[in-house]
Amino acid sequence: MSTESPMMFLDDMVRAIRSKRKTQTRRIVTPSNSYFGSADKEFFGHADFDAPHPGTLIDGRPERGQYLHVPSHCQTSDYFPLSKPVSSCEICKTNGWEDTRHRLYCRYGVGDRLWIREGAKQVTKGIVGKNGQYKWPTFVNHEEAKTWFANNCYYTSDFPDRTEGQLLNKMFMPRWASRLTLQIIDLRVQRLQDISESDAAAEGVQLANRDEQTFYGQFQKLWESIHGKESWLANPWVWCYTFRVF
Repeated sequence: MSTESPMMFLDDMVRAIRSKRKTQTRRIVTPSNSYFGSADKEFFGHADFDAPHPGTLIDGRPERGQYLHVPSHCQTSDYFPLSKPVSSCEICKTNGWEDTRHRLYCRYGVGDRLWIREGAKQVTKGIVGKNGQYKWPTFVNHEEAKTWFANNCYYTSDFPDRTEGQLLNKMFMPRWASRLTLQIIDLRVQRLQDISESDAAAEGVQLANRDEQTFYGQFQKLWESIHGKESWLANPWVWCYTFRVF
């Protein structure tokens, strides 16, 4: 059964999706978007994500997408190649994680839908939250909610130069305010820097000068602007979603 979950996007990326330039997005593998099939969340702190192949091993299920085999950092033998093995770990021993490898799955799979949380501003007086942004009002009737939005708010991606109004907290945008829903049609897992030139183009970045720029380089700049240069250098595992507008 398919599921629906929210996902936040920057204004530039919303415009890229609406203009059909963006058909992929990458998100760092974290406990919030991933789970181990045979271990609990605590294993994240005892897994060796930097273990060389075949310690970490990409596998897949056609009906749901790829997943990742991740070994424990605790080995009592040379069972898997590791990056920084430890010979003793009480938590691994207690949970039976010594010399083991576990499948890491994405919480979203092929067929699931992602509804977009994007920037919006309210031009009328609202309730200010702790971060200085307006809180989203609560409505029982969604049609009433949409009418309120049309009369009092606008999506910032539609008017990038408009300064009127106060930002509504994008993190808490309710489902009724979302105007874009994506359906995942392919799911992969890879190292961030392994992105190809064609996949970088599918991320929605643009070239100002084709003779001097690459989509790969522009994607790197985009990533660093969001996550920082250290994130690119760390080369984390990422979930790679290919989608269509639903």
